[in-house]
Amino acid sequence: MSNTSKPKGSEINYNLDLSDGFEKLQKLNLYNSCVTTIRLPKGQNSIPLMRFDIRGCQLTSLELADQNLLDSLDLTGCDRLSQLQISSCNSLRTLSLDKTQSSLDSIDIASDTFQSISCTDNDSVRTVQIQSSMLESVVFKNCTKL
Repeated sequence: MSNTSKPKGSEINYNLDLSDGFEKLQKLNLYNSCVTTIRLPKGQNSIPLMRFDIRGCQLTSLELADQNLLDSLDLTGCDRLSQLQISSCNSLRTLSLDKTQSSLDSIDIASDTFQSISCTDNDSVRTVQIQSSMLESVVFKNCTKL
């Protein structure tokens, strides 16, 4: 993890780069962490994550690709998240969001097996794009900008 300092009076960014040398990593727990960016490999070099706990994390954006063992993603409490992009995560079935993603403007999911999204009391999400032939449940409750 590298620490990138900002000018005085600003917050510190913590970057996590897992793009090389983590081929056997299956569980990643960043619960309530200060990590603001994470870099995961894609394609043939992807990490086989089965569990990815990022609830309450300080991530500003998240791009998940080719995570074929991950079946659910809970982003509740990730209050700095502004972009979410998920593609080719063929076991991902559920995504949970809440009102804490006050900066999240758009959600883009392209995964054949994706089944359920739940977003409650979120006043910032404006665009949702989901490409899935298995979609069963879409719940956007009190999301005033959709």
